Order: sequence, then structure tokens, then C-alpha cells
Amino acid sequence: MTKSEIATMAERVCKARDADPRDAKAMLRQIDLDHGHRIVRAVVAEMQRQGQLRHVEAMAVFEGLSSDTTFEDALAAKRAQGDPVARGWTKVGNVYAKTTRA
Repeated sequence: MTKSEIATMAERVCKARDADPRDAKAMLRQIDLDHGHRIVRAVVAEMQRQGQLRHVEAMAVFEGLSSDTTFEDALAAKRAQGDPVARGWTKVGNVYAKTTRA
């Protein structure tokens, strides 16, 4: 299995997790059945890498704003400024998710 295929699987599992964590767990179980433990570990590692990237991107949204600014307000301010860092974030239920993943 290629790194690209693992990244694609991780992206799909992340999107499922954003919607419902139970779906992500079911997907990981299916990947385990279809491809084995080694691939599941690789997918989980890629999910962690993508999560770290999302964290860095989320923190960049707050750059230059006061410490009491909410994420929603920070996104609105950055979007109004035309800042590309605010692109791709969407509210899913009570949480924000990146609509485009690395």
C-alpha cells in the first residue's frame, strides 16, 4: 500500500470522525479486516499527523487577535481581512472542522 493510499484512507476516517466518532472506529475495524494491523497503524499515524497540521492551522487563525477571541470570531475577522488561513473551516454541529485536509 502506498503512502498516498494511506493518506487517502486517513482523510476519509478523519472526515467520518468529524461527523461521528463511531463511524471512524467502524472504518478502522474494516481497514484492519481488509488490510491488517500494519496498515491500521499507518492510517492512525497519518491521522495524527493530519491532526497536528489542523492544530497548527487553527492556532494560526488566532494570530494578531486578543487572547479572549473565540474561534468563530477569529475566523470571521480573518475572513473579513481576506486571510487565506481562515479558508476551509466549517462548523459541523458544535465543532469546527477543516473541509480540506492535507
